Amino acid sequence: MKEYLLKNEGRNLNRFFIAFVFVFVLMWAFIIPYNNAPDEYMRYEIPHFIYKYGALPHGGDPRIRDPYWGVSYGFFPILSYIFSAGFMKIVSFFSASDFALVMAARIPSVLFTTGTAVFAVKIGKKLFPESGSWLYIALCMLLPEAVFVGAYVNNDAMAIFSTAFIVYMWIRGIETKWDYKYCAGLAVGMSFCILSYYNAYGYLLSSAFIFACSMLLCQEKKWQWSPFLRKGLFILGIVFLLTGWWFIRNYIIYDGDFLGLKTNNYYGDLYAIPQYKPSLNPNPHHTGMGLWGMLFGQQWLHKVFQSFVGVFGYMDVYLPQGIYAVYLVIFTGGALGCLIRLKRLFTIRKNREWVMEGFFHIGMLAAIGITNFLNLYHSYFVDFQPQGRYSLPMLIPFMFYVVYGIKTLAQIMIKDGKKQKAVYGLLVVFVAAVALYSFFGVIFPKYGFVHFA
Repeated sequence: MKEYLLKNEGRNLNRFFIAFVFVFVLMWAFIIPYNNAPDEYMRYEIPHFIYKYGALPHGGDPRIRDPYWGVSYGFFPILSYIFSAGFMKIVSFFSASDFALVMAARIPSVLFTTGTAVFAVKIGKKLFPESGSWLYIALCMLLPEAVFVGAYVNNDAMAIFSTAFIVYMWIRGIETKWDYKYCAGLAVGMSFCILSYYNAYGYLLSSAFIFACSMLLCQEKKWQWSPFLRKGLFILGIVFLLTGWWFIRNYIIYDGDFLGLKTNNYYGDLYAIPQYKPSLNPNPHHTGMGLWGMLFGQQWLHKVFQSFVGVFGYMDVYLPQGIYAVYLVIFTGGALGCLIRLKRLFTIRKNREWVMEGFFHIGMLAAIGITNFLNLYHSYFVDFQPQGRYSLPMLIPFMFYVVYGIKTLAQIMIKDGKKQKAVYGLLVVFVAAVALYSFFGVIFPKYGFVHFA
């Protein structure tokens, strides 16, 4: 009976936290004025077009093409914007004011962030069953920048949601030896990822790696190709059904450019003002700057770190410097703890048997690395934009290693289990306090109740 009551109490706490995330992010969405977030005016043009005309736009349509950049977000996956247009249509039956329509367009970001909270809770309870789960959940869901991207029109919130979806399917798939239910779940998560943002695509490679290692090396019988191919094709079939339409459409309307990126650059060179033309963009590579100069001379690492923790508006609304310093200490402590247990984390062979846990961590680390590589590559070779939100798709695995490392240090430095849990509790309080301060001490005082024109 006692065990049942404790389990039920835990479920109620989980539900309360998820409801809190929804309300908290919705508050941000309500308070932040239109276009006080990165490129929201350009992003909003896409759902507004779909809402107004009932059709998907060509990326180069002059009705949505930005006069400065010469392009639009219509060249990139627009599933999130389709959801926004749907909410705009529903809300328009009650009010078609600018404020109501913008709020409706922001709702998918709010819901995707809430969905991320659902999976973060599940993942935290799975990966940290004894202690540390709430520190993991808090770090994932109360990071100020993660809350911010849930409050305006973008693809980032859906990308982060897709990564949480995928990681949980990895865990459950491995546990169940890839029951078809979790194969289907992985396919859905990958489909959301594909139709969100390209900087999350590392999870697709990691998914293939983890699935293959689990199916071929870590079952009772090794190299069973038949179930591997059967379930693998099942996953790919669902992914194609859910995402193929977008790339086929691109192939048709952009003369064979199924990603739309070449056509995007073509329109940029054709219509952008000179300093924004892709071929003339003064990125570090074009100017002859070395990678070291960009990382440190141009403070790329510093700016990305700060805006990963939380920088709002158009990268011009900052938290107090002390908050960034404490987060740096937390992340550094996590990294040091992981280095101590590096061999344990990434062991793939033990006693002449393959170790699935090691493959899982390699896949997690690859997802983190690829996400940051794509962010770095874009700034160096395409457009210098040192923004931490481009690294946010690493949030779910990254915070696992932060918490794992902190737990390792705590176990080494503090022998008393109760005191260890007290440290985790204090960190949860700090993370929650920063999230609340970000809204009540930074966002609300700056914007208040600003109504849309």
